[in-house]
Amino acid sequence: MSSLSARIFEARKKLSDTDEALVKQLLDDPKGNSQLSLAELSEKLYVSKSAIFRLCKKLGLSGYSELKFELMRTFDETEVESTIDIVDKTAGILKGVIQQYKHYNCEPFFIGLEKAGTVYLYSTGWQQELIANYIAKELFLVGKNTTVLPSAFDELRRCSSWAKKDDMLIIVTFSGNRERLYEELNKIRLTNNRLNIVSLTRPGANKITSISDFSLFFDTIDFSTYKGFSNEKISFSPAYVYVDLLINEYYLWHNNQKEQNNGEA
Repeated sequence: MSSLSARIFEARKKLSDTDEALVKQLLDDPKGNSQLSLAELSEKLYVSKSAIFRLCKKLGLSGYSELKFELMRTFDETEVESTIDIVDKTAGILKGVIQQYKHYNCEPFFIGLEKAGTVYLYSTGWQQELIANYIAKELFLVGKNTTVLPSAFDELRRCSSWAKKDDMLIIVTFSGNRERLYEELNKIRLTNNRLNIVSLTRPGANKITSISDFSLFFDTIDFSTYKGFSNEKISFSPAYVYVDLLINEYYLWHNNQKEQNNGEA
């Protein structure tokens, strides 16, 4: 019997971008997802039931019941993952970050960032706040004005009133599915359409990306399956690699644009 990972590999040429995002979400929590009904999984992942059925067919599964079985089997296999070298796992994920970055068309984001007089940053959670502060520091070093907002909705609303045309608001939130944050950003959309919203979340469709002008994604490294680690040992180091790639390439792009403009003058 083929494992789920083997089925995914064999079907990789048939999978659309939407399918790949769905696979990523399924494998992020195989145990939890395997315990949900079709309707519950559809609601959790913000995809239609038919999209899940289509994926089952592409993977050669008989239906949703077999998908649930394979997800549970995947979880059981990862429970013994402690024999895998942590260095190899980290290197593999960081390699994936680089590959993902190479396939992302950065120029529209760079143009938006170039126009922004001020870049505001808002985050949810302690780890995301550290990432937001890191982004602010890196942007400052390449000449951008930044303001890191406290994690309070009142501050988010004030940002909406302060913002000028083409200013940018970067939202750093791991899940991307915080309902209250989604509601607040929707209000900002209605009251201030001058502000460009950028989401930085884990890969896959979510509420925050659905209302963002630009969607950026970062992976994490889950060490919780290794013996001796806690159940929530998650590393956010791939996010910092992604930010480094993005900001450094922006700086090169910015300098290239400046040289071209000087050459035309």
